[in-house]
Amino acid sequence: MHMKHGLLSLALVVSLVGCAEGLPNLETGNSAVGEPAPLSEPQLIQPAAISEFHWSYNGIIAGKTCIAMHEPDDPYAWEDNYLCTDRDFRLTWLNAGAANSGPNCTRMFEDSGLAAWDNNFLCAASDIGLRWSNAGPIAGMQCLKINEPSEPTEYTWEDNYLCLPQ
Repeated sequence: MHMKHGLLSLALVVSLVGCAEGLPNLETGNSAVGEPAPLSEPQLIQPAAISEFHWSYNGIIAGKTCIAMHEPDDPYAWEDNYLCTDRDFRLTWLNAGAANSGPNCTRMFEDSGLAAWDNNFLCAASDIGLRWSNAGPIAGMQCLKINEPSEPTEYTWEDNYLCLPQ
């Protein structure tokens, strides 16, 4: 009886936090290796500073935790663009998301750009306050410029920023 209760507790814990690496999810039978933990589960992550975030339109930055921010339907060299951080905020990029992609997802779009950018989201494991602006830095926030120099100037990527609370 005690062992059964312990197994039940383990199943509940594994179910709540996603899956421990290499262990199957006891509800679905899926392995968690290579899969991000569910974004809807709260995580304890210290507040972020924009100085911990780095943008590269020319590949991964060595020594940083990086995620590709690639929109495959945009032909202007997004395949080598990465958002990198000094520590792992468990960020996820969705290039075909929906408005309900998750409680900690920030829609990243450019009104003047290709329609392919209308469903792109940057998601974090917890709410670290990420906000997106396609019209310059947001007043009262710390911001990092996100651009792709290969984009035509009429798509106005030169004024796009990812911002965090100060």
